[in-house]
Amino acid sequence: MNKILIYFRTSLILTILLMPVLFFTVGFASEITTFQSQTSISTLKSWTVKLNNEIDSTSISSNSVLIKDSKGTIINTTVTLGEDKKSLIIDPPIDGFIPNQNYYITINENLKSATGEALSNSATMQFTTINKYEDTSSFSELPQVKDLKILEQPLVKNDSLRMELTSNTDSFVQYRIFLYAYPNGFFDSTYKYGNVNYTELTNGFTAPVQGTTPYTFSSTKNLIAGKYRILVYVKKANVQGIHSSIYTDYDNFYTDYVRVLEKNAMENSSINETYTYVNSNKTLSEAVNIQYTKGAPNHDEASSLWVPVTSHIISYYMNPYNFLDDYGKYMFLDLHYMEGVLPEDLNKVLLGKGILEGIGEEFINAGKKNNINPIYLVSHSLLETSNGTSSLSNGVLVSEVDGQAVQPKIVYNLFGVNAKNTDAIKYGSEYAYKKGWFSIEEALSGGAYYIGSSYINNTLYNRNTLYKIRWFTENDWAYPQYSTDIAWAYKQITNIKTLFDKIDSGNPVFQIPVYK
Repeated sequence: MNKILIYFRTSLILTILLMPVLFFTVGFASEITTFQSQTSISTLKSWTVKLNNEIDSTSISSNSVLIKDSKGTIINTTVTLGEDKKSLIIDPPIDGFIPNQNYYITINENLKSATGEALSNSATMQFTTINKYEDTSSFSELPQVKDLKILEQPLVKNDSLRMELTSNTDSFVQYRIFLYAYPNGFFDSTYKYGNVNYTELTNGFTAPVQGTTPYTFSSTKNLIAGKYRILVYVKKANVQGIHSSIYTDYDNFYTDYVRVLEKNAMENSSINETYTYVNSNKTLSEAVNIQYTKGAPNHDEASSLWVPVTSHIISYYMNPYNFLDDYGKYMFLDLHYMEGVLPEDLNKVLLGKGILEGIGEEFINAGKKNNINPIYLVSHSLLETSNGTSSLSNGVLVSEVDGQAVQPKIVYNLFGVNAKNTDAIKYGSEYAYKKGWFSIEEALSGGAYYIGSSYINNTLYNRNTLYKIRWFTENDWAYPQYSTDIAWAYKQITNIKTLFDKIDSGNPVFQIPVYK
């Protein structure tokens, strides 16, 4: 009796795991066979399914080999026939699988052998991805892009993209480069946007070049303002790549991110603006590596899902050149107290903002008392309180602190201080109780003091810009970070810019980091 042998092989970054060998008899049996579930699987997993007979290539389709998510949606993977003609290679979607999700691989009776025999049973295996975003593959013993350098920055609208690529091998390689324009300035996984179209910058693969020799690529396309994902495929020269995507064959791929400015704010500054520079003793790459290994930045993929991000995404947010326009420049605004802000200016922005409505003067008083720009205080509070509607800002009754009973009192927390992700209301309200924030005024003044003493006015850390609060100081690179949200500083800008657009006075100072 003829039998078909199937097993799944996982190709993780550093490890190869072999699934138990299972046998399926070709016949009319109706039962479905399920493999043992796999956990902690890379989001860039490439699966190999091996059979003991050669496969009819015309039977390979989404009707015979498919991956579904937990909702039953078919995932747009690429399936190719292995060189031995007895195996299938299932490569991930162009943006990888979603972190911390369940998926199901199914091989069914529509798959046939070269002699026309069908599987007698469907085979299904569940796997769960790791809770971490990945955007660059590292299939071992194959060429990999080691480094990508953008040669001119900042990039401004109508500029073209020039980059330098280096691979990890002395052998000859070829590159193929694609670009995706995001619909907004934040990092998001492209799978959020359904069918995503990339624009090719190369015309197929480049001519062969030695991998360790820097290769300079210049695009002929003029860029529009916005955020981009650069996707570089690499393979051994003059041979078919081992893996496949919807765009091309490849051995590995590499991702980087860049933002193109509408205009360079430093070259179009207002007369009342001052730009200064803060020199770093580190390169951007060194700083990013510290954040990646120690800072634990995360991205809010959805309202309740926080996913550790890649060094490339960290680099996007840490690179000052990506934000030197009329919007992004406010990441570098000096947050010390600035004269010229009127209560009525603030109250225009606070109109309809819940518990914060009408307290513009209190924000100015708290800013002056704690040497903090009142515009920043308003912006910070609006973000942390969801525009004045959060439970912490509207009052929480606390009767227990650190497990001990206390006199029940209502507390307020207008800046989300100590509101840890594990239980924001519990930790934020207990902290407010300890600090005596039993009124809006006390919460505002106390929260401003915390921000000022811990960050803006702290003589050791000197974190007097949004950028510094999120990322670094001259003396310390990983602690104390105010937020783990990868885009925290960028998210703060909207309200700050709105307020600055509404006032006629004030002399903002911007401090731009300069890396070695």
